[in-house]
Amino acid sequence: NKPKAKLKVGDRVRLEDGKAVGTIDTIEKGKAVVNYGMFTTSVGMEQLELVQAAKK
Repeated sequence: NKPKAKLKVGDRVRLEDGKAVGTIDTIEKGKAVVNYGMFTTSVGMEQLELVQAAKK
């Protein structure tokens, strides 16, 4: 198990067991709202893995 990256708004992420990649819109109370383009979903931060960090 690799250590989790610190996720932030704008990062491209996917669910640990999924293939779809989305972008974090907001983070609050340990949950992230991930935008997949056609839909958004709220997921626990621990379920996400970083695909690409947000551009600074």
